[in-house]
Amino acid sequence: MSQTDSLDEVYAVFGNKNRLKAVLRRLTLDELEKARDAMTLVLDERMEEEKQREEEELKRREKLAELTKMMEKEGIAAEDLVEALGQKKRRGRPPKKGN
Repeated sequence: MSQTDSLDEVYAVFGNKNRLKAVLRRLTLDELEKARDAMTLVLDERMEEEKQREEEELKRREKLAELTKMMEKEGIAAEDLVEALGQKKRRGRPPKKGN
């Protein structure tokens, strides 16, 4: 069985309450507690990661709003900036000359 097949089976079990109950009934109380602790740890880590991602996105949006205000104050439209950024100078070696 490949790793993908194993993950598919895990998703199938967790996605179906009755299948999950059947699997969990086979475990001892100690095994259930260990599984709960592991799942709680993973859930807490994921929630913290998501919180950080949301905070970073909020900061990014605030910076964009601040830059937009600054540009408006200076009379620069977003289209002007896009146009200016699109005209980057090419760097590197010049093309070879033919013989």
